[in-house]
Amino acid sequence: MKLLHPFMPFVTSEIYANLVPYSNQELMVSSWPEVKEEFVFEKEAPKIEVEKWAIYQYALNGEFIAEFSDTSEAAEKSGIREFNIQRACRGFRSTAGGYQWKRVELPCAQNSIAPVVEKKASGEARKIIQ
Repeated sequence: MKLLHPFMPFVTSEIYANLVPYSNQELMVSSWPEVKEEFVFEKEAPKIEVEKWAIYQYALNGEFIAEFSDTSEAAEKSGIREFNIQRACRGFRSTAGGYQWKRVELPCAQNSIAPVVEKKASGEARKIIQ
């Protein structure tokens, strides 16, 4: 609240007056909040599991090429648009930039995946009936 007060003084003052009705001080001149030791959970922090993901790049024949920490890094290092890599990871595209992409939860084996099957066009155009 105190940090937001210079940007929204009327709103934060009203909220502060309702949250701390026993205080006679205005928010602007009130003291900064202090850390209470009972709310510090340093021992519990390592117990919290964070999902870790990686982006795997595969050749069209299914061979593993590289691992990236996120789509931004994959786009930067491969020169392929991040949006296209994201769509390939989500399954909206089969490939992006001539590669297959897969988002995996770590730890994961870097095994090869199924190759892309190219669909060959028959060469005949469809008739358009109007």
